[in-house]
Amino acid sequence: MSARLDQEAVRLFFRYREGINFMTPHVVRFGWAGDLAYRTLSGDGLVSGTTIYGVTVVAENGRRDDLSKLCETLVEAEAYIATLAELNPEPEPTEQERAEAMYPNHHPVTALANYRAGHEVWDTNGDAW
Repeated sequence: MSARLDQEAVRLFFRYREGINFMTPHVVRFGWAGDLAYRTLSGDGLVSGTTIYGVTVVAENGRRDDLSKLCETLVEAEAYIATLAELNPEPEPTEQERAEAMYPNHHPVTALANYRAGHEVWDTNGDAW
């Protein structure tokens, strides 16, 4: 199954988070760390000429302030995001989701029946996958 789009992470943030953090007001990126959506932000550090980075986290069911973190470098922020992905892997797709991904133009019931029957999927060149 393909990874979720970063746009989905943006929508999740708009659902559970409001406004911009005054310490890190500049959005660097939105993305997914396993089953958690994250937003990386940057702002001016307390020492002149330095930059700090914030990682804000939300889940499908709400805010995860306990997982948000302030970092001194972008490298540290990215390492933290990698840790989140390892601790919160995206769940394996269900049989129905796999069937619908394999047979995208079929009705969900037909897709599942074909998937369970082990029917081969043919690409546009006539080759089986």
